[in-house]
Amino acid sequence: MAHMPGHLLIVEDDPRMVRALTRMLRREGYEIHSAESAARAVEVASTKPMDLIILDWVLPDADGLAVVKSLRAAGIKCPVMILTGNPDSANPVAAFDAGADDFVIKLGNPDELLARVRAHLRRAPGAAGES
Repeated sequence: MAHMPGHLLIVEDDPRMVRALTRMLRREGYEIHSAESAARAVEVASTKPMDLIILDWVLPDADGLAVVKSLRAAGIKCPVMILTGNPDSANPVAAFDAGADDFVIKLGNPDELLARVRAHLRRAPGAAGES
């Protein structure tokens, strides 16, 4: 099944993870932007319309909760998917309550991650089939 191409922002401070996610998502036809910090994430998302933000739970200058709150306070309404490498120290309920739309284990199943991306983009304003 074909998917709608989209602009995705990867917010991650580990360059290896950024490269891996970028390769995987570009193979699917997505346009990838990246930010290595919370401050840069809000800056990029405020200046370029994004269809989905993939956000690391732990960044050098803030945690995922603070970033989601900053994005929402800046009026950014696109879906936010939080990735965590340590599910024991992350709190998915707090993430959803802060405004996140999804919560995924970082090194889980890549096919599931791609399916979640497609699902969020299908529900995005302007997606195929919306009037």
